[in-house]
Amino acid sequence: MSTDAPRRHALLEITAKSLRAARPDDRGFVRPKALGSFDVVVGPASVERALAILAQLLEAASQQGIRFRADRESWNSVAQLAGETISLRLIEDKARSKHKLTTDERAYTKADLIFRRIPEWDYSPSGVLAFQVTEPGVYDTRRRWGEGRRGPLEAKIPSLLDGLRKIAEAMAEARARRAVREQEAQERERRESERRIRESKVRSFQDAILTQVAGWDSATRLREYVEAVERKAAAGGPGPTIELVRWSSWARAVANSIDPLARPTTPWEMDVPEWEPAR
Repeated sequence: MSTDAPRRHALLEITAKSLRAARPDDRGFVRPKALGSFDVVVGPASVERALAILAQLLEAASQQGIRFRADRESWNSVAQLAGETISLRLIEDKARSKHKLTTDERAYTKADLIFRRIPEWDYSPSGVLAFQVTEPGVYDTRRRWGEGRRGPLEAKIPSLLDGLRKIAEAMAEARARRAVREQEAQERERRESERRIRESKVRSFQDAILTQVAGWDSATRLREYVEAVERKAAAGGPGPTIELVRWSSWARAVANSIDPLARPTTPWEMDVPEWEPAR
């Protein structure tokens, strides 16, 4: 007995017990309700055959290192192989026939109550079984194995297992492509972030140097203005008054406070960005 035989037996046992006890829905299909069941949707007449096919699948998969389990969170049955998880189900196709009016529907029709929607078709189990891959995201591979002129579903199990390997390979390749795209997107974002930071530093430097120029220009003009006031005062009297001296001192202090050349640090000690302006 293989190491996963108890697990396979438990999956089959839970599925069989729940499927056999299930009640048909309004279309005549049953499915297991127990947690830990394989995802099966068939007609009551196909229950035993579906369980036999499932047992055959689990045995063949085990011999090839493929494990099946029931996902307790999503309620999907999944195959695990090559590091991938692929959800799939065993289903019975629906047979379609022209809808037969019920007694109530005949009454509605006779009373001309058009607001009552009457279906055009009736659906019921067809007796035709199939495995359907329900895993999203990989659509360029085969996803369905049914029965027909080429044989019953029991004979399609080797093809199904081979198809699951191809799907696993496609999923791995798709994930690798996504990883490359994500890495490229991250690299673009990194370069864009660096560009934004660089441009921000350039704008900050430009604003700072233009502020320095404006401060230097205002300080220079203020000193010239102080000198002009002092010359006018000297021309009109014997000498500077206390008020003029105080005013001149304050005015020169204001000039020094806005003059970048009067500060302890020199303008060229600024953090210059790695950028050269257009010439």
